[in-house]
Amino acid sequence: MLGGVLGAVLTLPFALAYDLAFPGYGSFPFWSGPVEALYPLDFASRERVYYTYGRLYFLTLLPEVLALYALRRLRGGGSGALERWGVRLSLVGTWLAVIGVFTDYWVSVPPGFLLVLVGTLPLVAGFVLLGVRLRKARAISLRVALVVVGAAVATFPVMFLLVFHLPSGPLLTFHLIWVVLGYVLWSGGGAVAGQPPRVS
Repeated sequence: MLGGVLGAVLTLPFALAYDLAFPGYGSFPFWSGPVEALYPLDFASRERVYYTYGRLYFLTLLPEVLALYALRRLRGGGSGALERWGVRLSLVGTWLAVIGVFTDYWVSVPPGFLLVLVGTLPLVAGFVLLGVRLRKARAISLRVALVVVGAAVATFPVMFLLVFHLPSGPLLTFHLIWVVLGYVLWSGGGAVAGQPPRVS
């Protein structure tokens, strides 16, 4: 949940810092004015600000990797092939994102953002399968399942219409998913195998 919140909070300033550092490539979206007013974006040179946000952004992905393993453990390995494949695909996509962001912003081995783009496809498929299967197993409520599946499906529209930036654009919806799923895991609201959800 913490990783999801931090990831969502850092997405817009991270993307805007890219627009400011590389104005020939950025899009300067409609939300740039309020974000520039709310977040520190002038504490160093524009490129350094951008890479600083990139390094901070990397730290938001690590709790999400751990949360996937925690979910798999709580579910006892899963209840069916769909759930197991959902976890596997989500892990592949998340690890590709972790490696891609790390290589881009911590060790400067480009182009790590391509790994994020490739990893987005298994992430979408994985979370759709997870949302559907966890709901069918009555491990999460219908509302949570709709958030998980809906946010995963909305990944590319959000990237192209709201945050046109790699890696933060395609990962924004997954941060939002982890805010919801993280709360379910933290509160014990039904993610454990064989445990019905507390809310409908």
